[in-house]
Amino acid sequence: MGRTRESNSPKEVSSALSEGVALARSGEVAGGVERIRRLRNLGQSFASKQMRFLEPTRAVILDSVIRNGLGYGETAIGYAEFLNDCQTILTSVRRSGQLRDKQAAGLRICDIEAAIFAKLQGY
Repeated sequence: MGRTRESNSPKEVSSALSEGVALARSGEVAGGVERIRRLRNLGQSFASKQMRFLEPTRAVILDSVIRNGLGYGETAIGYAEFLNDCQTILTSVRRSGQLRDKQAAGLRICDIEAAIFAKLQGY
């Protein structure tokens, strides 16, 4: 984050995060991550982390563990594909009947991504 802070003004960072969140809230999560990624010295992985922390019910992290383990590209398209796959899994889990209603309702898309990450790491 230090390089990003040194290379971008506080206004640039604020604008990128605000615009990224607005895009995510309008249904364009991958576009929001891409907006954040356009900050200087900020890669796709770290941009997705920022979005996930800001919008955990809408966003996931696409880092090297998931990219290398599952073959998603380090691109806006790769992010959108992973996000879509996590949403499909979330929907399936909620409909499975394996969780109580309250548990299913509380499950977020980032919980699916975290479970995939943990599995790939061998937890």
